[in-house]
This record gives sequence, structure tokens and C-alpha cells, in this order.
Amino acid sequence: MTNEKDAQTLTVGVDAKPRGNIWSRIYTGCQANSLTLSFEEGMELKSTVDFMSRRIFDAPTGYVPKTGKTEVTNLLNFNTDQDANKPFMFSDGAIRIFGQEYARVKSGTLSITNTLTPHSFIGNYDRSITSAHTAGQRIYDLTLTLLITDSEIWDKLREQNEAENQADGSLISLIFTKNDDEQITLTLDDYIVTNVDIPFPEDRGPIEATMTVAPRTMKTAQYIGKWAIMG
Repeated sequence: MTNEKDAQTLTVGVDAKPRGNIWSRIYTGCQANSLTLSFEEGMELKSTVDFMSRRIFDAPTGYVPKTGKTEVTNLLNFNTDQDANKPFMFSDGAIRIFGQEYARVKSGTLSITNTLTPHSFIGNYDRSITSAHTAGQRIYDLTLTLLITDSEIWDKLREQNEAENQADGSLISLIFTKNDDEQITLTLDDYIVTNVDIPFPEDRGPIEATMTVAPRTMKTAQYIGKWAIMG
């Protein structure tokens, strides 16, 4: 993470006042603890990522952040194509539930949690460093707000077994596309409907249900496009 006042140089601590023009912190040993994707009608796809790092410290004197690139235009993922810079929109996506494309989904949230636990073992005398991260059970949680058009969700709610990848194509697919051939595809399997909340509207409008699904398997997580995923 870098904050700067003077873009002429990117070397930390070379000015008269130490770190007066540039301040940089370094995060090492990062692991993704949770990821949340949120989408709703008329809005763009939004993502929140929570990282857990083993150490955080100020960059030492002489450190050069951003690989020495003083101009944003020189960064690897910089793009002047306006179509490429547009976000994924909810209206350009598709959601398939129970083997069919469900067009009545108004909003939704997909959460993936790795349940990381930090550890400091005997013999580690540096309190600024975590010895290790232990990953627990990965948890998937999908919540959808949709208009009720048929009794399909009631049938799935009453089932005692998980919906598996059978011949009826009972996978849940979240697909988001852009007009420049970019696409995000997430496919969930081995799920069960855990809850359906139905508030009765006061204005005699359509009935909206909030459905919560608990999958056990992320069958597909694919991105197709021109952006590089930095590691």
C-alpha cells in the first residue's frame, strides 16, 4: 500500500524529511479469508475481499514501491479502452437455478469464507509476525431475493437430500458478461435450500421471497477476459 505526494521519485526516505513525500506499508504472507459478491437490479457487480496477512510493516529506507512506475499509464493493468473499464452489470448477467434460467432474481449475495485462524507458536518471539494461518472448513452462502413465479423453491425446500449434479442439471450458475467478451462464471453444486423468508407486501404488490442456499462445492470459478490477476 502506497501513498505519495511527489510522483517524481518512488524511493522511500530519500527526501530531507524521512517518508515526507511517500509512505508505504508492506503486507506479507497474505491469504484471502473471505470474498463477498453483491449484485442487485440496476447496479454493478460489487466485490469485497478480506485478507489476513502474517506481517505488516513500514517499508524501509530505499524501498521502491509500484515496481518503480511513477505514471499510472505504465502500470500493467492500465487500459484506455472505455468498454474494458466498465464494470460488470447485473442486467448483463444470467442466473440459473434448479436447471433453468431464472429471470426473476432482483438481488443476491454470494459469500465464500475460508475460516482462517492465525497462530503464534512457542519460540516465536517477534510479536509482529504470525507463525502460520490454518484454514478451516470453506463455507459457501448464497442469498437471493426473487419474485415468486412457481412452486419450484417449495419443492426444493422440502427435499431432505442435497441437489446434486444429476441429469436434470440442478446446478446453480451465476454468469456475468460484458460486451467485449469478458465473462465471470461461478457454478455451485451439492446444495440445499436452508431458508425461505416471505414478507407479505402492504401495497398489494408482488410477493418477493428471500432464499438462502448452502452449497458444499464450487464446481466452476472461471474468468475470461483481458485483465491480469496479480499475485
